[in-house]
Amino acid sequence: MNTITALLGTLLLMCSSVCHALPDTLASFPEISGTIKEIKKGELCTAVRIELGDATARKVARQIHGALKRKTYYPFKSFRQPGRDEALLLFTGKELEPFKVGDSIVVRGYAIIADLEASRRGLPTCTKIERK
Repeated sequence: MNTITALLGTLLLMCSSVCHALPDTLASFPEISGTIKEIKKGELCTAVRIELGDATARKVARQIHGALKRKTYYPFKSFRQPGRDEALLLFTGKELEPFKVGDSIVVRGYAIIADLEASRRGLPTCTKIERK
């Protein structure tokens, strides 16, 4: 019995240390689709304003914009605010290089991951961007 208890305790300790090493997800959005209307490069990131497709609800766009405003440190005033049927997405890497204005895209796995060096503010990431 003591052996099983010790084994379970060790297993729990290993799982908690692995979970602690993973970054915290502050907000996530499984899929966003639309047509690129504007691409603007800033100092810290590239902003993309997209017109939402039928598959993405307007509610999701509001949630994205609210999460980016509250949970990241990027300067929103330098980017034009999205309109009624638009969304503003921020990217920090070179994910957007093959895309241009007018392309229809699907962004999968868009999330704001906690950046521990920035006082628990988030870093926008995505797992995949593809043409529709």
